[in-house]
Amino acid sequence: MVTAGYLSNDFLVQVFYVRDYTGLSCQSICHHFVSLVGIFAGLSAGYALPGITFTLLIIEISTIFINYRSMYDVKDYGKPVP
Repeated sequence: MVTAGYLSNDFLVQVFYVRDYTGLSCQSICHHFVSLVGIFAGLSAGYALPGITFTLLIIEISTIFINYRSMYDVKDYGKPVP
C-alpha cells in the first residue's frame, strides 16, 4: 500500500500540478497509471500481488538515478560524478 500511495501521489502531482505533457512526462504518467492498475488488480483478484509489487519496486529503483541526473546541467552528464 505504501507503493500505491507513492505512485498515486506522484501521478496526481504530475497531472494536476506540473502539467507538463512532453514525451517523457507522458511516459511517466502512463508508467504510474499502469503500475496503479496492476497493484489494484492484484489486490482485487487476491493473488499475484507479491510478484506485481516486487516488479514495480524494482522498476522504481531507477527513480533514484533519474532524479539524481535531473539535478545537473547537460554539460555535466559525461562526468563520473557531476
